[in-house]
Amino acid sequence: MAVDSSFAVEILLPDGALEEIAPGDPFSGRSDEIIFDGMVGIRRSHAPMLAGLDIGDLMIVENRDGKPRELHFACGTGIVEVVEGGDVAIYLSVIEFAGDIDLDRAEESLRRAEQRIREKPEGFDHVRAEAAMKRALNRLDVAHKHGGR
Repeated sequence: MAVDSSFAVEILLPDGALEEIAPGDPFSGRSDEIIFDGMVGIRRSHAPMLAGLDIGDLMIVENRDGKPRELHFACGTGIVEVVEGGDVAIYLSVIEFAGDIDLDRAEESLRRAEQRIREKPEGFDHVRAEAAMKRALNRLDVAHKHGGR
């Protein structure tokens, strides 16, 4: 008999919980592994933890009908919480499934951010412009690696 290696994972956004990965593709709410920025990994029975997340990529491995499925996302800032027992809550400002990232829109966002940084218009907020550039670069990176459109 196989041991269940999955744990509950909930992704919470300002407007509610993530329920679909893409239209018609429900999120199971179970994962065998979560990896942030290709480095930080969470598996079943992970020690309790609370950590801040920067703009980056997120991979969730879920088990669908006995087969692992990697889900890749571009994420904004947030917090990850692993509670006693290993269940996970991920609080994010924004999340976008790799397959839904519009490359043209992401490239245009990058161009706008770079232009603002170069031109420094009146009322220019360097921190916001740098964050916008970082978000656009992250979306492009995730889309190129994992199938944007």
